[in-house]
Amino acid sequence: MDKSGSDTLQEVKLRLMDPKACRHFKMFDHNLQLCMGNPRKTKSASKIAGADKRRIALQVLHSNTPRHKELHPNQQEVESLEPAQHKHLPVERLAEGAKTGQDRDRHNKSLQLIALLASEGGGTGFIGTALTQFLKARGHEVTLVSRKPGPSRITWDELATLGLPRCDAVVNLAGENILNPLRRWNETFQKEVVSSRLETTRMLARAITEAPQPRPQAWVLVTGVGYYQPSLTAEYDEDSPGGDFDFFANLVTKWEAAAKLPGDSTRQVVVRSGIVLGRGGGAIGHMLLPFRLGLGGPIGSGHQFLPWIHIRDLVGILAHALEASHVQGILNGVAPASTPTNAEFAKALGAALGRPAFIPLPSTIVQAVFGQERAIMLLEGQKVVPRRTLAAGYQYSFPELGAALKEVIA
Repeated sequence: MDKSGSDTLQEVKLRLMDPKACRHFKMFDHNLQLCMGNPRKTKSASKIAGADKRRIALQVLHSNTPRHKELHPNQQEVESLEPAQHKHLPVERLAEGAKTGQDRDRHNKSLQLIALLASEGGGTGFIGTALTQFLKARGHEVTLVSRKPGPSRITWDELATLGLPRCDAVVNLAGENILNPLRRWNETFQKEVVSSRLETTRMLARAITEAPQPRPQAWVLVTGVGYYQPSLTAEYDEDSPGGDFDFFANLVTKWEAAAKLPGDSTRQVVVRSGIVLGRGGGAIGHMLLPFRLGLGGPIGSGHQFLPWIHIRDLVGILAHALEASHVQGILNGVAPASTPTNAEFAKALGAALGRPAFIPLPSTIVQAVFGQERAIMLLEGQKVVPRRTLAAGYQYSFPELGAALKEVIA
């Protein structure tokens, strides 16, 4: 046992990895965590943990506290601080957006997870940026797959040539923005939409399959609720059928099929996301100006459902999928509250801004801008519930639309 840092740590158990094994280190198991005896010593403990470039994992073993005896029943007990003076703490303070219910129980999670993130804009897009910040705030390391090289990045060419770097998890957010109003909905753009999803997913799935052991523990893909057929009456959960009725449903089917891995050595999770709400991006960015001017209102009839999720909850679900070893399969990335109609959403956004929201956007204009086939995504919708997401233990930060909109426009 190494007694260094004994002013902060009662006893430290070191687990080392051969530094020659891999420059992209992978060593922390799911039962290892950093426990600090004195919450006021967070800074010095962080320095101890970060000083060793060989990535030393620290585990402090205490006795005299029932919680520790429960957590470490097979570990040798040593003297501890008084229970009132002891807390489990992460190495760094969590960012505001990472303070969810999952942070209250960090046991049975690795001290550091190394995530490979393939995202829209090379990780600089709306969701990719939010997820990167969220994971780093939780003490994880993130490597981005990008067209251009840079710090904490690998290029797609390097991935194809050298294979997957050592990592604990892979997340795929890549895909051309379908609702880009500046692009015409023609055959060329449709091919880009398809290839940006299928080809990147196939490449990552192949890299995971061909990676040397130990392979990534988790493989997470984000698709969309467009898998479910639009309806004014049906309600869909993760077990509902779909994926075979129009361009977008068939795309999601092919997309998710491209992600499937042989065997079960890597957990596979698919998050079907609704419309994402958040500051500085997402669907809300295009809505705010007309609504602020009092010119907002429902799109088309307004009767279509609009499944939504706050950006903080989307990245929270993704982090939960990465960290919780029991999570696998399909999760609906939508808020748990009853799915609003488009008219109800417009009314709630107007109320949050203190503006009227009764001027409709006619269907003909939507079809003229986006094309008839693509306009279906705005003029029709689905009522979607996150049954398996809730059953997996995720606790929402923004379950209700009103609170979510107030946070977004604050």
